[in-house]
Amino acid sequence: MSAVLYDMKSKKALFKFLTETFNKPAAIGNNGIGDETYGKDSRIYLWSIQDNWGVTRKELEDKLEDNGFKVNRRWGQAHGNFKAYDATEVRVSYFKGHHWDV
Repeated sequence: MSAVLYDMKSKKALFKFLTETFNKPAAIGNNGIGDETYGKDSRIYLWSIQDNWGVTRKELEDKLEDNGFKVNRRWGQAHGNFKAYDATEVRVSYFKGHHWDV
């Protein structure tokens, strides 16, 4: 397993950060939060950032990175005829998320 996976913060740490920073509960299925786990690679997706968290995507990504979270800024960006998502992907340490057993 690569060193990058060991450096990732947990889903629990991310949800604690979001709850404390934005004063609203963070849990999968609430406030536009989704998840996927691919083998040992777990990710949290934050959808409708402006509506759910009251900041722009860039502002949220900056806050997350400033606090040690691994953000994939390229995920969901505009390309060709596709508009950028108001969403971001955060890599977290492994947990039994959606598709963990595939």
